[in-house]
Amino acid sequence: MFFVSWTFAQALIVTPSNPSAVCACESTGDPHYVTWDKRRFDFYTPGTYHLVKARDCTFDVQTLTFKYGPTVAVNGIVSVRYLNDVVTLARTPGAAGALWTGSPVVRVNGVIQSASVTQGGLQVNKITVDQWTIVISAVGLTVKTVAAGNWFHVYPTLSDPSYQRKVDGLCGNCDNNPDNDFMTPGCAIAINNTATKLTCNQAADWGVKWTVPTNQLVADLSVLSSTNIGSNSYSSCTSTPIIQQCPSLIPPEPPKTGTTAIVIEPQAPTTFVSCSTSGTPVHCGGDDDHDDDDDDDNDQPPKLCTWRTEYNQITLKCTECANSNLYASDDCILDICQLLDNGKTIGNYSCPPGPQVCNYTTITKNVTIGSYDWATLDNANPDGVAPSTPACQDKAYYIPLGWEVAPNDATSKSVAESKNWETACLVVEDGNTFATNTTKVDGYTGSCPVHSCVVQPVKTCYHPNFCGTKLLLRRPRVPQCQNGIIETGEQCDDGNGIDTDGCSNTCRINTNGWICVTNVNPTQCTGSANNDAGDPKHTCSINSPYCEGCVITVANQNDKSCCKCVMPCCD
Repeated sequence: MFFVSWTFAQALIVTPSNPSAVCACESTGDPHYVTWDKRRFDFYTPGTYHLVKARDCTFDVQTLTFKYGPTVAVNGIVSVRYLNDVVTLARTPGAAGALWTGSPVVRVNGVIQSASVTQGGLQVNKITVDQWTIVISAVGLTVKTVAAGNWFHVYPTLSDPSYQRKVDGLCGNCDNNPDNDFMTPGCAIAINNTATKLTCNQAADWGVKWTVPTNQLVADLSVLSSTNIGSNSYSSCTSTPIIQQCPSLIPPEPPKTGTTAIVIEPQAPTTFVSCSTSGTPVHCGGDDDHDDDDDDDNDQPPKLCTWRTEYNQITLKCTECANSNLYASDDCILDICQLLDNGKTIGNYSCPPGPQVCNYTTITKNVTIGSYDWATLDNANPDGVAPSTPACQDKAYYIPLGWEVAPNDATSKSVAESKNWETACLVVEDGNTFATNTTKVDGYTGSCPVHSCVVQPVKTCYHPNFCGTKLLLRRPRVPQCQNGIIETGEQCDDGNGIDTDGCSNTCRINTNGWICVTNVNPTQCTGSANNDAGDPKHTCSINSPYCEGCVITVANQNDKSCCKCVMPCCD
């Protein structure tokens, strides 16, 4: 009798980084910023700033903003440096306080270009005379620029996981943790709050810390024609680099066999500061408390122009922009107000195109377990076998209407383990993962990643950060208003029972004073009137404690000064 010993050949659960999972940042309008992790702010101090800076000096995206009118700033120059080479896109300067205009003049190492060109690792692609895309394939960076009317929009995206946590600047860092987006060059967290949109003083105090040093400038009128400005900037950066990697931003690594990879994150802040008690963002402008810049600190902040007779048309246009490109409605209203103040019309305004990195998808493969249908974002077969080579989701997808990302709870864990899902690991709501049935069979070793396993290029759009992972979705079997998922018979669903916001407690849209985005879950509604800032008022030229500026109306809107004085009565 013979006894034969036999064991499975172990198969390691491999989850390499996904090279196509992109983070996206925005600098649009006058200018409004959205960080990699979806924090928002308006930053009106003119100057040249690092928009995206690799902390090891490999690449640097700089923007020059110029003073436009009394209160805001606009992008005028965008420059992208990679090692010693630089491409610069510059619009034609106007008079002080006036617009820069025309299609951008494109230069590579100081030489004007009129067509697509490659220089070193820089690929400069001409889409139209007003739209150019700069690609650095070696680091996964793409910078889309769009000149449109008054504005010069900039949309960087970054896909290389090894750099997503080694960049900084006005775009912040990409680690799926919005609480640490506002770091200083020295790695300190400068703003300790979790408000979606910063106040203007917060943005100004932090933003100026990312001013480009003179010896690293590549986005400036004085150096446009220089043939060696890229090498000078790179040399200066490498000779005096900032801290190259913040300790709290350790890049996520695939898990090792038999171990769990843990990414150390900063503690969640305990202080919460918002722009207003009602949630309506308050716009700020020239009064930034900085005495060393070029603006007039006595200027009035820009106001949402609720007093204009065209206001209904403005909100209609901004509803279109919000639903087509997810462009923030309050930013849109402010942009159009600036146009009208400068003699333009609503017809002159084009919705900013957005980063255009997300795709729509349809779910056709799902399984019913309990009171929900379950599926994956990339429409995997629940009973499908995982491929021998980890599959990477090659595109970022919006969550289809009617579905939501599965929560991190025991039910989701059970669902993940009950099926193969054509993968080893499923990602849930907070970026953590659960093992599928695939990982439970004999012969598999290793573990799934445990943190920052998904990126969001824009809201409601997701991309797993590792190959061999998929995003788990669920859909309720019975429609229910106030669950944050738009279902049959509902106009909207913002996930709450408040009847006085943009989406009522019966899931109907309140069009009076609200702009709602209904092609995402949950419905996103923003107040279309800047009520918290009060009615826009004129500057009063009378120096008296009994006088204040008049409320701006159609009748007095062109007056340079208007005062309303109320004298005290005597007994």
